[in-house]
Amino acid sequence: MYLYGNWMDANVPGGANDAVACLSASTGRLLWRSVFPADKEGDIRLQGSTPCVLDGRLYVAGRKRVYCLDAATGKLVWQQTIDYKVDGVSCSLAVVDGIAILVCRGFY
Repeated sequence: MYLYGNWMDANVPGGANDAVACLSASTGRLLWRSVFPADKEGDIRLQGSTPCVLDGRLYVAGRKRVYCLDAATGKLVWQQTIDYKVDGVSCSLAVVDGIAILVCRGFY
């Protein structure tokens, strides 16, 4: 399950965070949570992606970064900055043959 930390509240210290939480499908109990701070004070959160889970990895796009997490623990495997001129990514990742694909401006 993908959640926004401090969603639109950029006035909190640190701005709006990217956050991911994993809940038990059978009980709803929180299994783990990973929070990634905003890049700067005043950053707001407008968009994000739905998660893609494959082979024990969870791939998700936040405001200006793409994250790969261990799906069992929520530990960060890698992250990639998106140098995007406007706020947010409004599409989801596809992962095929070991390649994570995200359609957006900013990588070129």
